Amino acid sequence: MIKETKYKLNSYNDLFGVSDRDEQPVKISLTELHDFRNHPYRVVDDEDMQELVSSIREQGVLVPIIARPMQHGGYEVIAGHRRKYAAGLDKIPVVVRELSDADAIDTMISTNIQRTNILPSEKAFAYRMQWEAASHRGKKGTNTPKMIAEQAGDSTRQVQRFIRLSYLDRELLNFVDSGRMSIQAGHEISFLDEQAQSWVLDVAMATGKVPSGKMAENIRREYEEKKLTPEKLRIIMMGKAGSRIGK
Repeated sequence: MIKETKYKLNSYNDLFGVSDRDEQPVKISLTELHDFRNHPYRVVDDEDMQELVSSIREQGVLVPIIARPMQHGGYEVIAGHRRKYAAGLDKIPVVVRELSDADAIDTMISTNIQRTNILPSEKAFAYRMQWEAASHRGKKGTNTPKMIAEQAGDSTRQVQRFIRLSYLDRELLNFVDSGRMSIQAGHEISFLDEQAQSWVLDVAMATGKVPSGKMAENIRREYEEKKLTPEKLRIIMMGKAGSRIGK
């Protein structure tokens, strides 16, 4: 289970990504608003969404979403995908900003920092997007996870682990999101290639068992030494190998 980080936000503007500039929201049709490509946050019709829908019905959209103009018309939503989904209105208030890809990603991530229910997969892809965006600024390197950590309130090691999770098979990542598999185990399994990860998923689906952190370390070690086979993996995951195989 992921431990939630309490983030320090200095103002209402910090909380909702509204700048101190004199930005006046404009009403824009929902048909002109398009989701940010590959944005990492899930828009799920769950209990929280229903509460948001009820709030908007009673009070309207109190906080405008943030979007940027698209080259061929329309607007790309940077922050406020859930509000856009929940609105049920013809038009919604929008703050329009001219943002580069990298600045758009930073804005999108920072406006979701305050959420207390962020899934591990959402953090994984959000941090990876920031890490990759840094390359377009010429800043990608060993210090990038540290810079992301300082902004997000996680440790550098946590940021590095979350970025690795983005390389995990989607179904295995769902196990991490649901709490069935630990972040530590997911981190270790993420170093396996696609085929080896599929072996892990096959065993999990067939037996209901997922690797513990220690099992995942053994699996990764066998893989990196080019000794991992489906049978060895199954033995480890079934708990019949308390120590390293092949000793």
